[in-house]
Amino acid sequence: MHVSLVITPNDDGLCTFTIFRMTMDKNKIAICDECRSEYYSTTSKMNNLCPECSHILYGYQNCEHQFKNDRCEKCYWNGSSSEFLKSLKGD
Repeated sequence: MHVSLVITPNDDGLCTFTIFRMTMDKNKIAICDECRSEYYSTTSKMNNLCPECSHILYGYQNCEHQFKNDRCEKCYWNGSSSEFLKSLKGD
């Protein structure tokens, strides 16, 4: 979350304080503990697991992946899978 405070002097020598609105950092990139892919942290219901791994391991809702340039445009997952996940999926 970001909060910006700007202090500007005015013509009378007094300072004006402006607080800009708070915004969530929706594209914060995290690294999945299981598959080691980067992903947008806000796209997963679990900390430290991408949407794909949290879906396979714990049944959470998965991202409806849309790949472009080897990354999902929605969650930023790169399609990686650990050996353990491959064994669970039968790959």
